[in-house]
Amino acid sequence: MKNTDRSPPVYLASMVNITNKCNLRCRHCFVFREGNPNEPKKEMDSKTMLEKLEQLQKRHQIHTMVWMGGEPLLRPDVLREGLKLFPRNHVTTNGTIDLIELPNCIYVLSIDGPPELSDAIRGEGVFDRVLNMVARVPETFGPTVMAQCVVTKTNEDTTGTLTVIWGVAEREDHRDRAVAWYRELLEKLGASVKPVEVVASHS
Repeated sequence: MKNTDRSPPVYLASMVNITNKCNLRCRHCFVFREGNPNEPKKEMDSKTMLEKLEQLQKRHQIHTMVWMGGEPLLRPDVLREGLKLFPRNHVTTNGTIDLIELPNCIYVLSIDGPPELSDAIRGEGVFDRVLNMVARVPETFGPTVMAQCVVTKTNEDTTGTLTVIWGVAEREDHRDRAVAWYRELLEKLGASVKPVEVVASHS
């Protein structure tokens, strides 16, 4: 006999893929693998999705939600309303679409390595697009913005270079130094990526 008085399990964190649509076609992405059962044309409408998420939050007391895709920023209406449902949120993005102000949010930008390595996985010019997008993030931007790199055999020897490119401009007074570092590294790598005027992380 089932125990009907049993309370639903509590999930401190959960993850939701709000779309299978994406503006990139990364080599490793599950969305484009054969056998993926999710069809972008049959996605749940925003109203239904938000209602389901609200029900799940209340039922399981979910504290942190990780928003993924596809590219979640292709559904800004879901993000703007959905993030209000959870005390804490992480939005994982490929970093090529301008970020929007969201409540209780940490943006996680996916990077695979220095320019040539990252572009081989994500597409020509994508690394440069990400840095240019970050340069447009205003100093008054509310959410925290961080970069995430999955270390593999392909990129394990380049993570130090990536750290310097991304992190040297953590403070505003380091930006000129960051640009110089970036240009020097591009020359050493022989990369054909145009330098950006500002390379910075924001929090």
